[in-house]
Amino acid sequence: WVSNASDPGIYGIRNDSVVAVITRGRGLTSDICRTLLVHNHVLWAGTDMGLNAIRLDRPGYPVTRYTAEDGLGSNMINTLYVDSTIVYAGTPAGVSLFDADRVRTGEPCELLLLGVINSGRELIEDTAHLSLPYRQSNIRFEYAGISYRSAEIRYRYRMLGLDSGWRETAEDFLDYPSLPSGKYEFQVQATNRFGVRSVILAVPFVVATPFWKQLWFIGLEVVLCISMFWLFLRWRIALVRRQQEQKAVQSRRMAELEHIALQSQMNPHFIFNCLNSIQQFVFDKDMMATNEYISGFARLIRATLNNSTRALITVAEEVEYLSNYLSLEKMRFKNKMHYNIVLDPDLDAETNLLPPMLLQPYVENSVRHGLRHKTAGQGFIEIRFWREDERVIITIRDNGIGRKKAMEYRTNEHIEYQSKGMTLTSNRIQMIQRLYKCDIRVEVQDLVDSLGQPEGTCIRLSFPTFGGEKSAMVLN
Repeated sequence: WVSNASDPGIYGIRNDSVVAVITRGRGLTSDICRTLLVHNHVLWAGTDMGLNAIRLDRPGYPVTRYTAEDGLGSNMINTLYVDSTIVYAGTPAGVSLFDADRVRTGEPCELLLLGVINSGRELIEDTAHLSLPYRQSNIRFEYAGISYRSAEIRYRYRMLGLDSGWRETAEDFLDYPSLPSGKYEFQVQATNRFGVRSVILAVPFVVATPFWKQLWFIGLEVVLCISMFWLFLRWRIALVRRQQEQKAVQSRRMAELEHIALQSQMNPHFIFNCLNSIQQFVFDKDMMATNEYISGFARLIRATLNNSTRALITVAEEVEYLSNYLSLEKMRFKNKMHYNIVLDPDLDAETNLLPPMLLQPYVENSVRHGLRHKTAGQGFIEIRFWREDERVIITIRDNGIGRKKAMEYRTNEHIEYQSKGMTLTSNRIQMIQRLYKCDIRVEVQDLVDSLGQPEGTCIRLSFPTFGGEKSAMVLN
């Protein structure tokens, strides 16, 4: 066993070969050896940092170290002598001796908790149920390791709930300035210079969770958010509906105004035709007929003004109106025509409603263009009312000259005498269908005899059932 100043450690040489190297990494107090001594399978090595006992009879050559902390006068070992179990070590501070068999190579290590401090408050007396407010989540641990023969004590610690890995420190305190809400357990363990560890000291504690992070509050927030979104959605839907309703009201009002405008266009046209008839009676100097016609005309004008301001009238009112009109036309034609109005018993004339002033232009057209130019036989108009498949059906049938022949007469007449009623009526029907979202159908059929000669015209009008709740809504 040799050692020198230039090569670190101790070398074991056998048969000119190095068979072992013992250095500080293997447990020596220092790589600089000043003296060596072998006694009873123990290699004693004195270094400048203490005395080492190397057991040569054990695998790995375990090392036991002795320093000034163990009672040596100095860590600088200059010479050695062993007598039986007594070891003599020469140091600059004198000779130190001890019994190698009686020296303890281990020392128990204890760990004490000295303080648990939270925001200046000492809480060590309540570590069993330690709870920190969420606004004061700082904590300081103070502890001390006790090992009488070990001047150097190190500590390892961890904070379960924050991390699980062990960390080492030489400080006898630890500070955690701010911890998030949750459950924790602080663990610390002391280790002396002999490698002996104390029991693990554990301090469980809780950092309170603020109410806005608790489950009930989060659930309440979710419910409030859903409620607010639902209220906003309802408000938005209501707003859109109000806007749509306002737009619909405006559109309906515009349609009603246009409807009234069309009616106001038709009324002067009808009055013009009636005045022509009165003028004809005056020219004929038939005062009785003139007075009777004027009285009937006054009743008709009053009914016209009354009906033109209403959205719907009953079938009974429409029948009365057409009867008054046809009676005047019969007088004007000097009884060369007659008429018949048939009302089906299954049709309730008092509850079923119709748009006013729609049938009269068709009847007028039959009289003026169908019967006016009829030369053979007496003119005849038949108007029928009945109910079919929840609809009111009306037919206006005449035995006039037919549409084709009537067109020839109309092209030869002055423009003032040509009727505008059919065009206005067609526009009114389109307007009513848009306004009330209903379906009004008009069919015109040319009638012919067995030889294919014109025999008149039949107009079929089909109206939806305006009655009950719907009619009340419309009339309002």
